[in-house]
Amino acid sequence: MNTTTFPDSWGDLWKSDQPLDFEAFLNSGLLATKNNQNNTRGIIYRTSGSVSTIASICLIVHILRSHHGLSTTYHRLMFGLCIGDIMSSFAYALGSTMVPKEMNYFLPSAQGNMTTCTAQGFLLTVGGPTANLYNCSICLYYLSIIRYNKKDEYIRNKLEPWFHGISIIFPLVVGFILMAMKGYNVRNSACVVGPNDPPHCIGYESGDTPEGFSIPCGRGDGRENPILYLVTAIGGFGSTMIVTPAIIAGTMLLMYRSVSKIEQRMRNYGVGALRLKARSGGGNRGNNAATNSTQSQGIMSRIKRFFMCMIPRCLHRRDDQPRPIPRSNRTSSQKRAILHMATGYALAWAFVFIPFIIYVLLHESYATAILNSCLLPLQGLFNFLVFMSPKVRSAKQPRRGEHLSWRQAFIKAYMSRGERRKTGRNLSSRNTRTGSMVSLPQSVQRFVKSLLLRTSTRDTRRSGESNNARTTTNYQSSTNPKQDSDPSEKMAPFSNPRLNDDVVADDMKKDVEDNRKRPQHQELVTDEEEK
Repeated sequence: MNTTTFPDSWGDLWKSDQPLDFEAFLNSGLLATKNNQNNTRGIIYRTSGSVSTIASICLIVHILRSHHGLSTTYHRLMFGLCIGDIMSSFAYALGSTMVPKEMNYFLPSAQGNMTTCTAQGFLLTVGGPTANLYNCSICLYYLSIIRYNKKDEYIRNKLEPWFHGISIIFPLVVGFILMAMKGYNVRNSACVVGPNDPPHCIGYESGDTPEGFSIPCGRGDGRENPILYLVTAIGGFGSTMIVTPAIIAGTMLLMYRSVSKIEQRMRNYGVGALRLKARSGGGNRGNNAATNSTQSQGIMSRIKRFFMCMIPRCLHRRDDQPRPIPRSNRTSSQKRAILHMATGYALAWAFVFIPFIIYVLLHESYATAILNSCLLPLQGLFNFLVFMSPKVRSAKQPRRGEHLSWRQAFIKAYMSRGERRKTGRNLSSRNTRTGSMVSLPQSVQRFVKSLLLRTSTRDTRRSGESNNARTTTNYQSSTNPKQDSDPSEKMAPFSNPRLNDDVVADDMKKDVEDNRKRPQHQELVTDEEEK
């Protein structure tokens, strides 16, 4: 017995055990309302997915054309994050056009088949978790710098292989297993993980194919291997809903506590705290200390004013000149800047996936569906804004009378390739090409010094020989004949011209060896660590 009356909500259709009167269902107002909602969501998905894809591509172009390129861990992690976002955002931009054409009665823009549906589901299943895991990797990368003070070499050799391996291999394994189990089917307005259960399958058993359709009902429900299907679904679902929020929240808490402790330590043991402690001593001893400190400050201020009067006014420090920042304050500000970047990426993830979690787990309504459609594909745009924000702020700062608008600062920051840094490979190749050109000025200086030294030693030797010849004739009768009378032996340390040549040759060999043993820097400091 076919059902001719339809409920008010779309979800209540699946509460019926009888097949639908399909002709009456096609003319019902419930289906017309659902079509309008799907069209609206499809337009939003295409728009936001296209914007996010373009933003991720622009970020990849900016990274590749910079002088750093992919030579830093931070850039490599961002490159992987952008690749994962491009996969998922492009799948969202395709919208319901990848859905099989026989579903166009409730998805009017459906123009695909099961192959295109599988491709869209694979892109979403692999791209989304890849971006999530790379987001976790970036948070762990910042945590290793802020809390554990790990060097670039340690991160590159010990941590980064795990970052890339887990972020790439795990989503690919899950994606291929679901593809083999035919787990990508139509749900709502796109092809995602789940069994095939459209409205025309209501009242039919799993495996049945209604008349006029080619895709069996219940396709991809994991009947062939339910344990593997359950484990794979839990792994893919848990990486998005459980693992990623836990890692991001935990790393942010640890980083915030670490930076707060550093700043508290600076306030407790800084120069200002020491002065305050000296002034606030207890008893007569504290009063004496305060009196002595006041007197010393008065004497030092008078001495300072006296010497400042002696310095020309043109050499005085101006107010617009930056004052030197102590090393401890600079370290604290660097870690605070890195914490801000990590917070930005965490918020970019939160803006995208918290509405998705609310829509899937808590409350499924049209309002949450629209919010999810707007924000879910936009992670690439948020990542692009977070990555460019410190560069834009740096370009916006006035320099030498140059005042840029925000648009001009953004263009300048995006087109900038950063500071050129010489890696170890460039240094070694340069030494190979130029031979001994690097040590040429030092060789010339040493040659001139040795030439002057040889000339002075020759003059000293000649004068010594003449003086010795005169003294030997005068004292020849009185001196012992067995005594050494050869002046050249006495002047041997000063009259050997080969000694200086050997010293110069040894020095030149040491210079060449030093150039060959120049340290090879393979990792560059990231932009956030420099700030």
